[in-house]
Amino acid sequence: MWRLAYHSRELRELMASPEETAVHRAEVLQHLRMMEQATIELNRTGWPTNHPLVDANGSSLLQDIRTAQEAVSRDPPNFVLAGSVSGACAYCHPSR
Repeated sequence: MWRLAYHSRELRELMASPEETAVHRAEVLQHLRMMEQATIELNRTGWPTNHPLVDANGSSLLQDIRTAQEAVSRDPPNFVLAGSVSGACAYCHPSR
C-alpha cells in the first residue's frame, strides 16, 4: 500500500509541473507503471488492505491507471487522465 501512496504522491507533484518534455513524460509513465504493479499485487493477495476504497475499487483503479498510461503514451501525449489518477488519493489524503 505504501508503494501505491508513494507513486501517487510523486505523480501528483509531476502533474503540478507545467513541463511536458520527454523526460517529464518518461517519469509520469514510470510512476504509472509502478502504481499499476502495486495495484496488481494488492489485488493478487486476496487479503483486504487497510483501505476499504482500494479493496472495493481495485479493478477500477487498475483500469484507470492503464488508461492513463495509454493516454500519456500517445503522440501527442495527454496528461489529463494521469492527473486524475494522481488526484484520486488526494481527496482523502492531502499532501503536506
